[in-house]
Amino acid sequence: MTTRPMVAWALTTILLAVTRAADMVFNAGAVGGVADHTLGGVVAGIASDAIHAGIVVWLAARSCLRDPGRLLALVGVGLGFVVVNDLEAIVFSIAPAWPLVRLAAMGAVVQAVAAVVVAKLVPPPTDPTPARSPLSGFTVAGIVARVAVLGLIYAVIYFVAGGAIYPFVREFYASKPLPPAGLLFVLQALVRGPLFVAIGALVISMLRSSRSANALAVAVTLAGLGGLTALLPPTPLFPDNVRLVHLAEVGISNAVFGWIVGWMLTPSRRAAAATLSPPAEEKA
Repeated sequence: MTTRPMVAWALTTILLAVTRAADMVFNAGAVGGVADHTLGGVVAGIASDAIHAGIVVWLAARSCLRDPGRLLALVGVGLGFVVVNDLEAIVFSIAPAWPLVRLAAMGAVVQAVAAVVVAKLVPPPTDPTPARSPLSGFTVAGIVARVAVLGLIYAVIYFVAGGAIYPFVREFYASKPLPPAGLLFVLQALVRGPLFVAIGALVISMLRSSRSANALAVAVTLAGLGGLTALLPPTPLFPDNVRLVHLAEVGISNAVFGWIVGWMLTPSRRAAAATLSPPAEEKA
């Protein structure tokens, strides 16, 4: 990285580290636990913050969008993960709802500030922004259909991954009131899945790359910001054995789903070229 992206990465890492430390104290109070201040916990937390900041800086540096479009996309990605993560915690009664709502509000502010810091310090693209987004290669009906199918795919992946790790976390959730399986499926298919798709669409709109490159970028973003950075550091919300199991579950399942999202929301080169090319009568 050049100097300005490095500074953006360092400042964002510090911002996230301070916020995460406050989160740990806040969460400990909400669940009646104790925040982890051991050396291992501190190192894991800083590593998580550095990875989070690195992904945000990487998206900003690779973006084809100029500001304010790039800034709004970065804010949207950050807010999307705040909503997804806290919604899951509320549904599974990991902590009382009201403290989690307040925590989400604080997280939203921090994500917005981090996006502003990165957008101000990471140089915008020098090449002209393409006239139309690659997402315009699909019709409205095609986009709606893809979001609906992707929501169902996410629900299936979610249940398969959850079923695979349930024997390892059964004891932790035995004392917690779990929502009915049908309601949980609807929540994943109609809320969390589409939210992840929206995050993926923002990533694709920023990068505007090939199918495989977009798929990889969305996979890294969903697995990194939606799993690794959220579950790598110790948290009072989960004992370590449960947290690490969820880290593997969410990291792998989000990477798989992110790849599918990036692939399905990127039109083929032929379709994109046909959409971006002027009609025959305009060429004449």
